[in-house]
Amino acid sequence: PRFAVKFTDGIARRSTLLLQSKVCAWAHSFCQSSQAIFTLGDMAFQEEDWNAARKDFEQYLTFGTDQVAADDAMLKLGLAQLRSDELDDALATFETMLATFDDSTHRAQAMFERGQALVLLDRDEDAEAGFEALLREHPQTSFTAHALNHLGTIAQSAGRFDDAAQYFERVAAADPSLSIVPETMFQRGQALLASRRHADAEEAFSVLLTSYPDSARAASAAALRAIATARQDEHERALTMIADVERDGLNDLDDTLRASMLYEKAWCQRNREDDTAAEMTYQDVIAISNGGPLRLHSMLELAELQAEDERYGTAQQQLETLLTSLDGNDDAPADLRRQAMYRLGVCEFRLEAFEDASKRFEAYLARYPDSDVEASARLLCGESHYKQGRHEQAIEHLTVVTTSHAKSDAYGPALLRLGESQAVLQYWSQSEESYRAFMAHAPESPQWFQAQFGIGWALDNRGEHDAAIEAYQPVVYNHRGPTAARAQFQIGECLFALERYDEAVRELVKVDILYGYPEWSAAALYEAGRCFQAMNDPVRARQQYEQVRTDHEGTDWARLASERLEELSRTTLPGR
Repeated sequence: PRFAVKFTDGIARRSTLLLQSKVCAWAHSFCQSSQAIFTLGDMAFQEEDWNAARKDFEQYLTFGTDQVAADDAMLKLGLAQLRSDELDDALATFETMLATFDDSTHRAQAMFERGQALVLLDRDEDAEAGFEALLREHPQTSFTAHALNHLGTIAQSAGRFDDAAQYFERVAAADPSLSIVPETMFQRGQALLASRRHADAEEAFSVLLTSYPDSARAASAAALRAIATARQDEHERALTMIADVERDGLNDLDDTLRASMLYEKAWCQRNREDDTAAEMTYQDVIAISNGGPLRLHSMLELAELQAEDERYGTAQQQLETLLTSLDGNDDAPADLRRQAMYRLGVCEFRLEAFEDASKRFEAYLARYPDSDVEASARLLCGESHYKQGRHEQAIEHLTVVTTSHAKSDAYGPALLRLGESQAVLQYWSQSEESYRAFMAHAPESPQWFQAQFGIGWALDNRGEHDAAIEAYQPVVYNHRGPTAARAQFQIGECLFALERYDEAVRELVKVDILYGYPEWSAAALYEAGRCFQAMNDPVRARQQYEQVRTDHEGTDWARLASERLEELSRTTLPGR
């Protein structure tokens, strides 16, 4: 047998593949001893003829596991199966070897290869346990660094980024000469970044760039270092780093990383209030067709900048494009559609497209009933309905805000608009209640006078004129503006209703004297004329009507005053 193997080996080195195959076949028939079979299997193994190696080692092991090279044969059988993608068979072979040969010199490798088979079978938990057992049983072998690398990859895949960073850090300590060290340093930086240990990540990438400046990962490491710096709010330093990458290595970045770096650049620019530059950067991200989720986020945030600049039409177009991009995109972040729908509704509201806005917010609230901006969405939806005269629908949404979101910023405005919608529908008690709730909630609000007037208006329309006068008076005494003029007018109207005509005239005339609002002056002068008529003083009534007709020509009040003057002319003719 030894001669046959030696002869076969010598001829095989000098033969063509065809001759080599024939010689090996002859050797098989010539040599039937286990040692010859092992040698043939080893030759096939060295030549990476995995199928032949597997068959030879399987035949060799039929002679028993008590042979001298049985553990070596079983290890190589497992490796041949592994290289042939016979993963389950390979795993079973490695497990049999580990259970059979406790003292084998190949035990560490068998444990390592078993772990690799488990990784390839997507059994990460079992692989992790196997690699950890290898490190405990054989802490210092040529497989240590590779096992640590596998453990880091498994931990990173499982989202255990701190564990991953520790494993990757130990690789270089185990064997700094390995070619995988730069890659594990890069992976460690990524794990630290994912763990939000941004300062540590920046340092890790800096060490990699210093130690291996020509690494294939150098450009990516520089980009990720800039991202880690930006996330520490070191905006100026980050922008300098990004500029260096753009100058020296931008073309070496894949689309996803380039989009990520530019996205951080835009945030840095926004933080130094350079919104114009940020808009341009967002446009650069959007132009990266394979930019991933950050491309979509950039579309959203570009629209946000445009809306802040009151370019609502441009923002509307951007958001509509974003929503179209999200249709059928299963990989898009789930929250993007929610934000885009809400912001599009806001733009439509600002553009006074109230029909579109109300439909948008109705759809939004139906789709996202537990949204964190529900109160705001309902307020704007209610406002949109109010602007279209749909007060019942407005009340429906505004009531939800006032009953379920008392701590939100929308609560006060919702109470005001709710009171107004209830007043339009003549729900006077409810309207008064809403306005009083607002006064209790925000007595120092700049809009206090609206609520105070609303209280008086509700009482006035319920016929509680004395109480209404008392409610109107704080508006008259403490406010200047058209609402104060109207409150002064309503005090006169309440006194008129109470048939206290002299007092009513005095209060009504104050509207014209104290306030510069023609619409209320005309109304007050006209009503003063009616008071004089009620007091049977046609001369002074005529004076009031004449003033209305002269000073407010072309108004409805002037027309009504003319009708009154004609009536007075008929009733004061001699003989009547």
